[in-house]
Amino acid sequence: MAIELLQHALERFGVVTVMNATLYDITSGKPLMFLDTLKMSNITSEGQQKEIKGGQFADPLIIYNYGRTVNLEFQDAVLSFSTMKELWGATLDRTPANITVNEREIVTASGTTSLTVAHTIATLAGVYDTVTGLEVSATGAGTTVTATVVSGRAYHVYYSYVSVDTGFDPVQALIKSSSFPKTVKFVGKTFLIEQASGRQIEAEIEIPKLKLSSNFTLTMEAEGDASTFDFAGMALVSGDHELVKIKALRYLD
Repeated sequence: MAIELLQHALERFGVVTVMNATLYDITSGKPLMFLDTLKMSNITSEGQQKEIKGGQFADPLIIYNYGRTVNLEFQDAVLSFSTMKELWGATLDRTPANITVNEREIVTASGTTSLTVAHTIATLAGVYDTVTGLEVSATGAGTTVTATVVSGRAYHVYYSYVSVDTGFDPVQALIKSSSFPKTVKFVGKTFLIEQASGRQIEAEIEIPKLKLSSNFTLTMEAEGDASTFDFAGMALVSGDHELVKIKALRYLD
């Protein structure tokens, strides 16, 4: 006890930065994802408490704890389709022929019988006159919409087309009602600041089994700030009732 009391005086430190996080597949042990753009990372531990009371005034006689839980919350500044796959449970498709794009074009008629759109039409959803607001009866084939139109007038054309590779590799993330993120091993690297010397200490936080939450938040802002997305998880018991390992490793300077 005296040794720990002394160590408390020597080992005091501050936590000042977010983690660089790596997610590992539990079965194979191979890394799945590296996150080095986190804006916020929280670890919250909670436990249940039970009281045993007795006597004439129901005084508390025994208090014991049980049911400890550890929850993690993160906010990342950079989104990728790989994070959608691992953190959201999405399925990725990188085949252009499988990706359908929904388009809305404003097309000015150059004649009275047709409109020309930018892409090959897969399904024509509707054509609307910008002056009257009424739908125009039309059919679509190739890049041509056949309809009775007024030359020089603009029309809203709603249609879908199949994505093509034009110098960019298309990708689609599909989130189904039956798809959920998996349980992974989490390793976060950060550093501590030693109070006595001001030196940086490398630290590692390991969660052997982290069940990623199916909830996520994707934030988009209009004023130029980077979009962020939030994700969370709960530590599951591993080995000898292990939840979290927090390690101070070495001086970084």
